[in-house]
This record gives sequence, structure tokens and C-alpha cells, in this order.
Amino acid sequence: MIYIYEDEGHKNLLPLVYTRPVFELCTGNFTILERIQKLYPDQEIGLIVRNYLAPLTKEKYPEHQVHNSKLKGQKPEEKALFISGQAILEEKIPIEGEEEILVTRATSRSPLKSIGVRKPLLPVVGFRINTAKIKRLPIDTKIIARLRLKKKEVAAQLINYPWDLIMINSELLIKDFGVGQVKGILDPRAIIYGDLSRLYLEQNAQIQPVAVLNLHSGPIYIDRDAKICSLSLVEGPCYVGKNTIIDGAKIRPNCSFGDNCRIGGEVEASIFQGFANKHHEGFLGHSYVGEWVNLGALTTNSDLRNDYGPVKVTIGKKEIDTGIFKLGCFIGDHSKTAIGTLINTGAMIGIFANVFEPGLSAKIISSFRWGSKRRWQIEDVIKTAKAVMARRNILLTKSYENLLRYLYRKLSVRR
Repeated sequence: MIYIYEDEGHKNLLPLVYTRPVFELCTGNFTILERIQKLYPDQEIGLIVRNYLAPLTKEKYPEHQVHNSKLKGQKPEEKALFISGQAILEEKIPIEGEEEILVTRATSRSPLKSIGVRKPLLPVVGFRINTAKIKRLPIDTKIIARLRLKKKEVAAQLINYPWDLIMINSELLIKDFGVGQVKGILDPRAIIYGDLSRLYLEQNAQIQPVAVLNLHSGPIYIDRDAKICSLSLVEGPCYVGKNTIIDGAKIRPNCSFGDNCRIGGEVEASIFQGFANKHHEGFLGHSYVGEWVNLGALTTNSDLRNDYGPVKVTIGKKEIDTGIFKLGCFIGDHSKTAIGTLINTGAMIGIFANVFEPGLSAKIISSFRWGSKRRWQIEDVIKTAKAVMARRNILLTKSYENLLRYLYRKLSVRR
């Protein structure tokens, strides 16, 4: 049996994981969960998530057991492999074996220079243990680390901070590519710069006339029913998800777009979780965008400080010097920007935030904000979410609505 678990480390990945388990975060062509499923295609997988996420997680993954308070249905002496939902495994870890804690040397993709910040707790990728020793959920990595078990290094990387997803994206886009193949519609008037073996065009995907694909800079994977419209430029490495439309955009290297996005303007080294709109002119660089986000026309972010110094990002109540010189913003689900919005370097934007005031944005924009002075009312939040999701033929279920109402109450003291 395999369990994929969340622990207290999820707090460092907010606001991106307010509405989802950490293993749903994307990098390269896949979510973290999809990567583990590819390594263990025939194994039963249990999902251990925060209490408030359990109902929606059960709804989304009916094929998996979902646990949020205790492990259910386990034999008294059953041994299992537990894998962190923040772990990018580079190779398969044996399910069978002695009890041990699995660790990696690589704790973060960037140097942290601030003193007193919330550090990654431990480089724990997972552990193999008798399930009877898991007394309660969620998993507490500190308690596991205190067990007298030997530690074994494994080939894996941990996603400890939101920017780790961006830093690792280029590497994974290349690893995830596989073998090139053209199954969809490649118009002969499209301009392909490089070897076609670096292009994968899935069935029903299309590349229209005068679209330009640069395969010299890296491979490009265009998934089922995606569309690269005329006058678009896409530079690899890049992943374009199912039903996503690249519409006259300039896509610079190292971008991943999840399913059902609408992309225009210029995008560089960024990840879109899915179901997001950036359909107009404007620049987005070195950023992570959640689901159901809409970026208004000419929305532009800064991903480089004027003094060329390392970008600082606030995690919780601590400001972290990331040590990274090119780093943009992180935008939670369902947030919106007005036309002409300017997003600060290293900005953190919560869920359901509405950014529309003139000038350079604040570096921290709280969830459910309506500008800088008001809070969005919960009934308007639900009404808008239903309308936005219906445009993609997605129903806002009762589980999702209950989740949003819970988060609205939970975050009511945060400004």
C-alpha cells in the first residue's frame, strides 16, 4: 500500500494550496500526484489530506481512499510506503522493505539568506513503516523523524516553497517530453524552427498557419484538443495542456500551461495550474498562476528588481530573501486583476482577491479582498465562482462551495 500525505510543510506553499492538496501542484507536464501514479500504475494509493479538503478530494478522486483523521481499514501489522505530497521522485522507491525514513539532500532549489524564517522542516521524502505507528493524522514529520529508524537517501527533490516549482520546471519539461510525434493537425504553413522529433502534437490538437514554434530552445508538447493560433510564437521547452488556446501570444522558454487556459500577450518561465485566462496583451514572468484566475488586459508583473538584487517573498509573517534574481508573483485560485494592473516583484496574491487599484501593487494581497479597503462578500464570491466555472462547463459542487465558505471564515482575521 502507498500513501501520499500532506504535513505541516503545506503552510509554506500557501496561497497556492488553500483549495487543493499539495500533490495537485503542477510542474513540467504533470501534477505531483500524476508523477507518483506513473511510477506505481498498478498500486493502490491512499491520499492523506487536511480535514477541510477531504470532501472535495473524495469527490475528485473516487478511485482512491482519502484519509483525513485516521487510517481506515488497515490490518494491525500492515507495513506501507508513505510518500510526501511535496516530493518529486526521480526513481521508483520499493514498496517492500524494512522500516526506514527516506531523505534527500536537496531541501530547496534556492538559497535562503534570511535569518529566522520558517525553514523546511526536514528533508523527508517519505518513510516505510508499520501503519499501527501512525496514531493520528495529519502526518507530523517531526514525530516520524524522532522514531529510531535508519535513514536512507533517495533520488528525489522536495517542493518546499512556491518558487521551487518554477526553478525545477525547465528540467522537468525536458525529462517529461519523451518521443516526438505528430498526431494532430500541423498546418504546412506553420513555421517549425528545429527538428520535428522535439515536437509532440497530440490527437485533435492543431497548429495554425503562420504560428512559429522554436524547437531549438527545447521540446514542445501540445496536448489533446489544444490550439496554437496563427501569429503565436512558442519557444521550448513548453507544455500546453488539453483544450488550452495560445492566441497570438509570445511564449518564452520554460512555460507550463494546464488544461483549459486562454493565453495571449507575453509569458516567460511561468506555470498555469489550469482553467485560467491571460488572453490579452501584457507580460507575466517567472510566476505561478492558480485555477480560475483572470488577468485583465495589459496586466504586467515585474520579475526583476531595479537594483538586480535577489527577490524577497513573504511566507506567513516572515520575509524571505530567496536568493533568486528573476522571480515574479504567485496568484491563488479565482483571483482577478483589472486592466492595466502592475504586479510587484515577488508579490503574493491570495485566493479570490480582486486587484484593480492604480499603480504598483502591494507585495501581499490578502484572500477575498475587493481592492485594498473592502472584503468581498461571501455570497458574491459563490455567485461569481459559479458563473466563471460555468463558462468552462464546470459545476461548482456543494463540496467546493462548502470549502469556499470554510476558507472565508478561516481567513476572516487575515488582512
